[in-house]
Amino acid sequence: MLAGLRRFIFGEKPPGVLPRRVQENIALQQQESEKLIGWVQFALVAIFFSLYTLAPKPGAQTMFQPVLWAISLYFVFTVIRLAASYKNYLPD
Repeated sequence: MLAGLRRFIFGEKPPGVLPRRVQENIALQQQESEKLIGWVQFALVAIFFSLYTLAPKPGAQTMFQPVLWAISLYFVFTVIRLAASYKNYLPD
């Protein structure tokens, strides 16, 4: 029953292996998609940082504000990921 439902939803598994040309085109498209995702993440970090700097700050009672730390860590992660995508260093 489960196998029939899976076949209905996902379809039949293609026979054999895709041609090498098609596999290379898929890999190239995935690399370009990783670059695009990296730039979108970079834009989101910039937007969140802008909103954080423009937002009114809380009173002096709060000693530790983790928002700037979180944005900074995500910025570092995004820059590393973007650099890795341009060097084609991301894993499959």
